[in-house]
Amino acid sequence: MVVIGARRAKAAVLLAIFALTCQAQGNQELRNRLSDIVTALSAGNPSNAMEPFDQSFKDYQKLSNYFTALTNAYQVAAEVEVTDEQDTPDGIKLSVRWTLHLTDAGKNTENRSADLTLQWVRKKGKWKITDLAPLELFDPQQHK
Repeated sequence: MVVIGARRAKAAVLLAIFALTCQAQGNQELRNRLSDIVTALSAGNPSNAMEPFDQSFKDYQKLSNYFTALTNAYQVAAEVEVTDEQDTPDGIKLSVRWTLHLTDAGKNTENRSADLTLQWVRKKGKWKITDLAPLELFDPQQHK
């Protein structure tokens, strides 16, 4: 388990707990890229959270809007557990269990979890996400 902490200018200390557990031997670089997303969201920096995503991703702008709205409305902490990793002809497919802990200004906390699939391809020497589904976990309007 890797623990990542960040301070946010809005006077809140954000803590993202990033647990990466994998059943099979895996690609550490991909896990580092996931860690970058979690760290950026916890720091309230949605543009940095989008860095691992390739702009060819069909829902790139939608996800960017979700990340921006989430970081504006909540203090974000997350846990990501890699549950499966598969080599594909086009790259690597990761299955993850992603949990968000969202705290609003009134200190109300909402926890959300979902199983997500990420498709990674190597572009210009870096791993980029070309698909992520489902996106609803990050929808700031979603309430469970």
